[in-house]
Amino acid sequence: MHLPHKHLLIILLLSILVGLNACSLSVYDDLSKCPSRHINFAYTADGKTDVLSQHIRSGHLYVYYEDGRLAYDQALSAMDLKYGVTLQNIHSGRWRIIVWGNLRDHSIVTNTSSIATAGLSVRPDAEETYHTTDSLYYANKLVDLNTLGREEKAVVPFASAHVSLDVVVSGFDTFRSAGARSHSKPQIRINQSGTYYAFSGYTSTIPQPTRLKVFTPQLEHHAEQDLYRARFDLLRIDEIHGLTLELTEEGSPSHVLKAIDLQSYLATHHIPLKGQHEVNIPILISFTSQLEVTVQPFQWGVVNISPDGFKSL
Repeated sequence: MHLPHKHLLIILLLSILVGLNACSLSVYDDLSKCPSRHINFAYTADGKTDVLSQHIRSGHLYVYYEDGRLAYDQALSAMDLKYGVTLQNIHSGRWRIIVWGNLRDHSIVTNTSSIATAGLSVRPDAEETYHTTDSLYYANKLVDLNTLGREEKAVVPFASAHVSLDVVVSGFDTFRSAGARSHSKPQIRINQSGTYYAFSGYTSTIPQPTRLKVFTPQLEHHAEQDLYRARFDLLRIDEIHGLTLELTEEGSPSHVLKAIDLQSYLATHHIPLKGQHEVNIPILISFTSQLEVTVQPFQWGVVNISPDGFKSL
């Protein structure tokens, strides 16, 4: 007995639908028959154009099961970030994707076997002193492969996880060291800044750190220009209140020559911070006499001092 053409068409359509969804529904025992899924990465900073390659040179990917267990992790090259990567033996289901960009010498990642315990800490030097952080970027996305089209690729967007500071001290040698028995040097310190990021649990795309510590960025001396300069990064400071940058003198750390409330400084000079991805904070501290000090911003990038070894990707 022959089936009517209408019934044959229905059976054919159902067979096609089952075939298309077999991987999502885990129909196959051998998922190698299913196509591997691909994810792409993007970073638009504070605009609409993808500028990832201008800011992020490398990364590390962590793929978690929906229940928070680590499935696998892998290093990401600049090419991986540009063209995306294929997920390893992952064809269906819901997966939490975490990526840290620009992990380098100043970061330590620990306890990654569970997303609940995984964290990133700033690495201090051998004397447990904090000088700077890496120029970090962070991505966190739940990817549902069951609802993603067969040819569709998930896009994992990055957010900034750092702020950049460029601090220049001018005139110190002329007005502070002149006449001194021995040449003194300026020092700067940040009274409290974050040193730890959890892998998840944030209410916005930009993460907020905990575990506040003192930072003492390194100043490089340029005697011919009577300048000292420190270019360094901090973890995000959006939610940290009472954050100050203090200028002291070598050998007299308790004697503060100038204290700068960073939130007030940013507000006064209309430098955006909260919700801003690319945050650059230029601070020029100028000695105009032995006791008089002025503080003002300068145009980011115009202080041309070489070499500059303290701030680089």
